[in-house]
Amino acid sequence: MNTQLDPEKKVDECSRETGGATLAKMTPDSAEAAALIKLLVAKHVALTSTLPVFEASLAGKPALRAKALATMLPEAREAYLFARNRRNTAPDSAALQRLAQNYRNATALEKKFVEAGGFLMAGLDPTGNGATLPGFGDQHEVELLVTDDGFTPLEAVKIATLNGATYLGKADHTGSVQVGKDADLMIVKGDPSTTITDIEKVEIVLKDGVAWDSNKLLESVRGRYGEY
Repeated sequence: MNTQLDPEKKVDECSRETGGATLAKMTPDSAEAAALIKLLVAKHVALTSTLPVFEASLAGKPALRAKALATMLPEAREAYLFARNRRNTAPDSAALQRLAQNYRNATALEKKFVEAGGFLMAGLDPTGNGATLPGFGDQHEVELLVTDDGFTPLEAVKIATLNGATYLGKADHTGSVQVGKDADLMIVKGDPSTTITDIEKVEIVLKDGVAWDSNKLLESVRGRYGEY
């Protein structure tokens, strides 16, 4: 976490604000934001966007789609929906307003970072809010790169695929569709390059050249996410 602008920040000590106050002050056109981005780019620091993690803390956002909810243990699904409904029915407050503003700042800063020459990837961690399921969360991340960050669909897909492979030094055999590369692919019904939400319409998943039926894969884990 960047905590440099948190109140009463002390060197080598964790801030009580854990970066929230800093992000609130890091408006996209601020001098502090420009200096931070310049430093990151100069030091060749790569960043990973995890937008669904932070979007889940906002009020008024749609619930996970039905396919994702169906994979969850009943207890996990109930806990997720309870927390989501509690946020959506809470009275408006300064805290909720700051969360929303911080999210807007974060998305704008990611775009500014890339425009300045920064290297952005996409990924998730599970967190404790239950809203970032493997696969589904990754698809939604790509959607948010378009709708909230302002990248084109093709830019968002590249960030989520080839950029990660490049960072890991594996771009010679994965990360893009090219003759000679590993056949690790997903086939969707639609065209995400024009309609990014088509990325959700997965029909076939290929791993090492073996094709798997997406619906059968999801059925095999129905009601099981959260067991382990």
